Amino acid sequence: MATFDFRRLDKIVYVELPYTSITIQELYDECVEWLALPQNLDIENFIKGEGKASLGEGEYTGVTLSLIDDWRVQFADRGGPNWVNCYVAGGNLVAVNSGEGFLNDPIAPAAYVNVQIRQSQSPTLIETEGGGGGGEADWTVNEQKQIRQALGVDGDKVPTSSGNLDTLLTRITSGRAQNLDEITIDRMEQLDSGIAGSLPNELDIILNSRLTAVRASNLDNLDTTVSSRAVPGDAMTLTAGERNAIAGAILSYDMGSGRTVIQALASARNRWRIIGTGNPYTYEVYDTDDNTVLWSAQVTLTAGGEVSEINPN
Repeated sequence: MATFDFRRLDKIVYVELPYTSITIQELYDECVEWLALPQNLDIENFIKGEGKASLGEGEYTGVTLSLIDDWRVQFADRGGPNWVNCYVAGGNLVAVNSGEGFLNDPIAPAAYVNVQIRQSQSPTLIETEGGGGGGEADWTVNEQKQIRQALGVDGDKVPTSSGNLDTLLTRITSGRAQNLDEITIDRMEQLDSGIAGSLPNELDIILNSRLTAVRASNLDNLDTTVSSRAVPGDAMTLTAGERNAIAGAILSYDMGSGRTVIQALASARNRWRIIGTGNPYTYEVYDTDDNTVLWSAQVTLTAGGEVSEINPN
């Protein structure tokens, strides 16, 4: 049985996780029980149930439950991206706005949730002897005879010596058998609607959203890409641009304090000079145009004119 949470400010009957289906009967019972609590006596009744009129021989009209004053049912949000189908079964569910009196949607929206109300224009309920709608009635005498005949058991009474048969008759009530029939019908309806209807559409949406034109092109080129991929040990030939890029990166490498490899090599190949009138003199190293100063330093000369120190700026 599902667990409900009543959110009075939002007027929501909230179906908590992980439940995906509720019946009209349990929804009605939970609402009545919640409204009867002392702390909720100030809330106006917001449900109205109709139906279950006897048609004779254990057959009753179906139930229609009306939610009044904008109260609605909401299933818990799902995380996605797959949508979850939820169901309201066992009768009809409608919502009535108390101010205007028109029918509106009894289901409040929730993230990644599709809700199907199994509505019926003229629903009926069938109950067996002793059944109160709860599905706990035992098999009738005729039903027990049919079971014995199907199992090949002779006699007018169910034999007590067969533990398995006793367990079967105790656990499989007529109400539960009817529930199995309803479950089978529900599952077949879901398969029919899913396979022939929404399921292919949902798959198309997912595939179309994920398989972009670029990704499709990548798939077309996959064989070519894999076959041209180098493996360890293959000879590698760099293009001229790649070689120049590597050389440029080495020459521009900062060895520290902004001093690069190309500056260190410049003094060995490019123009340089020492200028000034006395210690310390200025040492200038030029770029490859021999006109632009690339870097400079202070130079100290000995009395004999020999360089004793170079201190880069």
